[in-house]
Amino acid sequence: MTAEHLIRPISDQEFPAFYAVNEHAFNAVHPTKPELAHARAVLELDRSLAAFDGPDMVGTAAALSFQLSVPGGAAAVAGVTAVSVLPSHRRRGILSGLMHRQLADIRDRGEAIAALFATEAGIYGRYGYGRDGRARPHDPARGGRHRARGRDARPGSARERTPAAHHRPAGGQG
Repeated sequence: MTAEHLIRPISDQEFPAFYAVNEHAFNAVHPTKPELAHARAVLELDRSLAAFDGPDMVGTAAALSFQLSVPGGAAAVAGVTAVSVLPSHRRRGILSGLMHRQLADIRDRGEAIAALFATEAGIYGRYGYGRDGRARPHDPARGGRHRARGRDARPGSARERTPAAHHRPAGGQG
């Protein structure tokens, strides 16, 4: 909670407002019903946070539960997502309140890693986030040792193959 803004997880009934705040903050268009249904299916309500100005939702943050392959096994990771504050409510400490609460929740769950792909990476350093390594531009057309192999797949056949590839240990571990 900030001095003026309540921060708490959302209910299922509040999900459309949560999604709308995030879309508005990023200047996006209104989603189609299938897009909204997909987003709701993915969101873990107990890992959602919303900031309120009175009855109005004005900021959002969420985390998705992931496993990251590490030497010797896997580590639980919080995939930080949907971090936003409405333009009308920026520079009031709402983002800081959301981030501090979220990081406390992640710590309390026993997760040692919180990861995000930031649209404005400079914002998140003050909360302890940093780059995971040096950025290396890669041009697949130029070849090199990082060549990716792939093939087109119909959605049905991709769904059949994906679990096996997803659960295979990374880097020959296992």
